[in-house]
Amino acid sequence: FPLPVILAMLHMVTPFGFLMNVVIIPLCAVMLSAGLWRLAVFYILPASVSSLFYDQALWLWEKLMPLIALFGDTPWLTINVPPFSVFAVLVYYLAIAFFALYCKTGERLHRDIFLCLVLVLCSHAFKPPAYDDALRVTALDVGQGDCFVMRSDLGPLWVMDCGRTTGNSSKGETVAVPYLRNLGIQKIDCLYISHYDDDHMGGAKDIISGIRTKTIVAPPVMAFETNGWELMRLAEKLGVKWVTLTKGQKYGDSTALWPPFDPLPPTSNSRSLVLLTPFKGYSLMWTGDLPKTYEFDLLRGCEGGLTPVAVYKIPHPGSS
Repeated sequence: FPLPVILAMLHMVTPFGFLMNVVIIPLCAVMLSAGLWRLAVFYILPASVSSLFYDQALWLWEKLMPLIALFGDTPWLTINVPPFSVFAVLVYYLAIAFFALYCKTGERLHRDIFLCLVLVLCSHAFKPPAYDDALRVTALDVGQGDCFVMRSDLGPLWVMDCGRTTGNSSKGETVAVPYLRNLGIQKIDCLYISHYDDDHMGGAKDIISGIRTKTIVAPPVMAFETNGWELMRLAEKLGVKWVTLTKGQKYGDSTALWPPFDPLPPTSNSRSLVLLTPFKGYSLMWTGDLPKTYEFDLLRGCEGGLTPVAVYKIPHPGSS
């Protein structure tokens, strides 16, 4: 019944959420009722009677949980819906109202005819989902540091850096993860870590813990960069693939332009992973906090100069 309101607000619907509302929440009510029944009669009736409903409900729960986990890992979790008019919402609710009325008073033939009319009206009122393959880059407000989300409806989703830690939490937990969940996104294809300063990778642990992540691409971790090693261990525990890139190496269609492997630059900023990511004939360049002197080294190291890019993330802008 509230489906049009949800679609009007979010422009998407998730089959996983539908499964939760239709199956899991009612099942929780059954489990609770069965548990209360068992507690109420445990000391009065034999165990076989007190467990009459509880055992069956528990068996059903154990069978459904693997199915729910499998359903949650499927790639077709989000159906994008284009904006629709108020007229479409009115048609939807009027159709429900008239259908309920006819189910009570009309004959079978009238119901069949009315159902056909409703389907025709709905087919005109609601257009099928239109997928947009345009690239969208969103800069999230994480204060000092970076966090960008790069996505298209038909392509992979990247998160570029993660913001910093703030007290007992991080910008990954308070900004990035809620933003992605509000969009119905349940999988990150690639998490890019430019370097291991806190204002760029402090939120990474919360992001990969909160949303299933396929791959992390990052520069080499130095022996003293303990936060990088901790993130690597957590990634291994969660089954996230870790890809280390240096100058000239590739991840898919993306190319690392910096840092050079031998010798590695001396500071964390100067070891920032500069990544060139192409999309439909143009490119985006992610630079982390690369200092100006190394930007010149980057230019000098590219024969014939750098390929023109549509988006250049200015390194180390700083923030108050």
